[in-house]
Amino acid sequence: MFDSLGLVFEDIEGTGFIVSVGTGPTNRMEVYGNVFMWHQGNPYRRSGIGNGIIATTSNSVANNWLVYNNSFINTGDSTGGASGTVFSTANRAGGAGFTAYNNLCYFPTGKNCSYSMQASEMVHDWTMCITTGMCTSEISIQTGSSNPFVDWVNENYHLLAATQAGNTLSAPYNTDPDANTRGATGVWNRGAYEFVAGAPTISSVTLNPASVVGGNASTGTVTISSAAPSGGSVVTLSSSNTGAATVPASVTVLQGQTTATFTVTTTAVSSITLVTITATLGGSATATLTVNPPGLSALIGGTINLAGTVVIQ
Repeated sequence: MFDSLGLVFEDIEGTGFIVSVGTGPTNRMEVYGNVFMWHQGNPYRRSGIGNGIIATTSNSVANNWLVYNNSFINTGDSTGGASGTVFSTANRAGGAGFTAYNNLCYFPTGKNCSYSMQASEMVHDWTMCITTGMCTSEISIQTGSSNPFVDWVNENYHLLAATQAGNTLSAPYNTDPDANTRGATGVWNRGAYEFVAGAPTISSVTLNPASVVGGNASTGTVTISSAAPSGGSVVTLSSSNTGAATVPASVTVLQGQTTATFTVTTTAVSSITLVTITATLGGSATATLTVNPPGLSALIGGTINLAGTVVIQ
């Protein structure tokens, strides 16, 4: 028996991510509440997925596999001609009893989201499918067109909003990786994570100081709306002018915290340059950094009385 919950499988290629090999039998595989993903533009990935993300192989006997509430993200991208098969029993020597419920496919490059089998040994339903390619045929399929995740590129796989109701299952399949009880709000969500209303979103981003001479750093602080859950909350950062000021790609608010800091690195400029720093988590917040050329004070506070002629060069 193989039992997995709350794991993140990244950038695996070859036959599949989880695969039975040998004659077996490989029985009672329970794969639920996990994330399977490929990063965009990974330069080290050379081939695709041969059989499927979760799959049997041609000489194996397998029985009673359960694939529930997993998120498959970008695994059907175009590198290596990879298919979009998330669960395949098409290659096997024998066996039966395969079920797949409440899974979520998000394939932004348009591969097909599919299940593959020899005959009728697999039952699958309640899939959420978001792709410009083809979606599997199911009675309770949910389709869409927009990214359902808070920030999957930076590995935040929580849902932006509730999905349509999935299939209600018994324990232990009713707990997500954050220990939330699935269906507690009346809707059993599809995918690895249960949507929880009031999940943290960005409240503000501030800079101290807000004005610097190029070459000096400023400290940024992000504040989120509520305490970060297990694993933390990843806030995405960006700069409107990376030639004058750069920020890290993201900053993580640790579990139980509401703030995190990051460094804004600046370079020398020839004129006053305004840079917008944007922080994103379920929404966006911005702050403006003034980058000054050498010889111009970074910050003037209070009242200055001047007499005569003042020349600023």
